[in-house]
Amino acid sequence: MKAVIQRVLSASVTIDSEVVSSIGKGMLVLVAVSPNDTIEDGKCLAKKLLSLKMWSTDTKPWAQSVKDISGEILCISQFTLFANISKGSKPDFHSSAPPDIARPLYSQFVETMKQTYEPGRVKDGVFGAMMQVGLANDGPVTFDFDTAKAGNVSSRKQKDDKMKKWEEKKAAGKKIEESQKSGSEIPVATDAKVYGDGNSSLAESSGGSKMDD
Repeated sequence: MKAVIQRVLSASVTIDSEVVSSIGKGMLVLVAVSPNDTIEDGKCLAKKLLSLKMWSTDTKPWAQSVKDISGEILCISQFTLFANISKGSKPDFHSSAPPDIARPLYSQFVETMKQTYEPGRVKDGVFGAMMQVGLANDGPVTFDFDTAKAGNVSSRKQKDDKMKKWEEKKAAGKKIEESQKSGSEIPVATDAKVYGDGNSSLAESSGGSKMDD
């Protein structure tokens, strides 16, 4: 999982002109799920967020966590954090998990945050919705965190193995697309699955109506 963490004085989520979530002093967290993430990544991210020293005291900088100040947390799903924009002008979202993988893992992450902290102080956007996010960044202070870079050697190897299988399926899916276009038949593994450029209509065009992660 990737996260962009912002220290805020306030933040809110609006959908169809209606404010669905809002917080005061605390942190706004944008979260993206990759195809090789597991529940453990959500636990790792939750632990980091709740222990991260983002606030200062009168005598010491970077001394207090969101729990220490009894702050609030607003979590927003944001699949575009895994976009690849290194080539061409169109973002490539193949490194972002499709909705059927991302939704349960993101939901479990939010639930872990609530169970570990105080349920009433952890707010959420709406997974899959087109959201307008407003915030007052305090500082500004912004950090990024990737759980793939935080695990031990064993967990990283498991992730690498899972990503390798994902890449193999993606390559098989590409062969299917090519064979359909050419009208030829190319034998592929029966469990091959094809995922599009993104998780929602936003990934298909700049004027999409939904963001699925």
